Amino acid sequence: KQLVSLLRGKDGKAQLPQTLVKVGSKFIVSDKHSASVLFDINAVDEWLEALEDQDHITDFYILVKETARFKEIKALVTDLLGPISETTQEKRPMSEGFPANVEYFKLGFLDKNSVSLGQQFHEILPLLWLKSGALGKRPELSSNEEPEMLILPRNGFAVLVDETKFAEFAEKLSEEDKIRVVYFVTNSEDAFREMTAGIKVNKTYQLYRDYIDNFVLGSRRDS
Repeated sequence: KQLVSLLRGKDGKAQLPQTLVKVGSKFIVSDKHSASVLFDINAVDEWLEALEDQDHITDFYILVKETARFKEIKALVTDLLGPISETTQEKRPMSEGFPANVEYFKLGFLDKNSVSLGQQFHEILPLLWLKSGALGKRPELSSNEEPEMLILPRNGFAVLVDETKFAEFAEKLSEEDKIRVVYFVTNSEDAFREMTAGIKVNKTYQLYRDYIDNFVLGSRRDS
């Protein structure tokens, strides 16, 4: 009982009441307290059985002389209950604000007379990134020139702009295992279906080159 009375939490309060200590107690496991004590290492199997599903217990006290034996029992407890995570409150001046990775976008209409993909692809790319799940850092083009294709493993998507380059595109795509979404730029639904059948990606979308009136995503195929 004297030993148990010495066990204190971070707030200075006793972790276990002395009344839990009975004559011949080999260990203490309580549904109402966050600490547990193993007095007799020969009863370690019984103790571990009593600890099962006791996720509220975060402090474990093991009475043993040998360091190696202590580490062995500690490992058994970790395997049984898993690592312990704690949530702590942090106070900081409001003037410091909070770390943020938010990026704001302005939604507007593209110029109807210049809405062809070659002139506006750099404006469309953020939308494709968002539609694909917004993985990784938002991709950007180094120039306004129309690329033949884009394969972006870090972002999880790829775009074939020039459908005549499909063979090269499919070959490069086969070397990547992180691409989950592919966009094909074509006005032909037949070409879209043929190219979709030629790759092993679950989600493909048809991106109309003329965009009809504005940005339009066409057919979708899920395998």
